[in-house]
Amino acid sequence: MTDHDDFDLELFFDAAQTQTADASTDLLLRIAGDADAILDARDTPVGSTPIAKVGFLAGLVAMIGGWSAVAGVSTAAVAGLWFGIMAPTGVSALTNGYLTDTSETAYVSDYLPGFDLTDAGE
Repeated sequence: MTDHDDFDLELFFDAAQTQTADASTDLLLRIAGDADAILDARDTPVGSTPIAKVGFLAGLVAMIGGWSAVAGVSTAAVAGLWFGIMAPTGVSALTNGYLTDTSETAYVSDYLPGFDLTDAGE
């Protein structure tokens, strides 16, 4: 392992602080010329291709997130409609208990008709 005291870095730092290097006039003129060329290139149009108009449906699909998002939303809508029209037995028993004013005791078999309590203990 080398000893860090052997290198006198302060000598190099002091030398770097005392030197002043100014850019030449030729270099500054070339930099300004490059900047002007870049600005001129930005002002000229790249091509004369007209912008395509987007229809209402294409704009709506793009706003939702594309065709994959439309497929997901429509699948969820169809599933919700199906569960609303043809509710499973467990859901019907649960909602009937909330919608009626009768105070009946609810059992697991009301919500899960295919569930057998004898299998639960094993």
